[in-house]
Amino acid sequence: MAGWRPFVRIPEAYPPSRRFTVPGTPPMTHSTSADSSPVLNVVRFQRMACGDLPGFFELAEEYFADVRLRLAGWPSLFAAGELPQLAEDFHRCKGGAAMFGLERMFCLLGIWERDPGIGQNPLDLERFVEELAAAENAVAGFRANQPDA
Repeated sequence: MAGWRPFVRIPEAYPPSRRFTVPGTPPMTHSTSADSSPVLNVVRFQRMACGDLPGFFELAEEYFADVRLRLAGWPSLFAAGELPQLAEDFHRCKGGAAMFGLERMFCLLGIWERDPGIGQNPLDLERFVEELAAAENAVAGFRANQPDA
């Protein structure tokens, strides 16, 4: 099949502010860092809530608590060389990040899942803590703007 090229729609053809928006929805919340991925994709968050935003916000709080609990154990897992366990933790956290539309966390956890040793650098863990806080703040800010949440 030399020369065969499948048609692929390139997402970059659309400006980031238009990629995940539909009329009548608030814009995505972006991080202040140089990375252009949004902290929270509110359209995905709303879609995954299936009409139950208050319940989904509670589920997000449980997710953040679970991630923080796992995060506390990562340094000891790194020290013990438990890379398979770390990869599993990163995978679980990445799945939750995808479900809640936490795009920056999803990307970071995906990188770590593929190579768990990357995250053992204290600066990487510090960056993750910052991303986690940004995600929590973005969800809290989105919740504060909801009339029934």
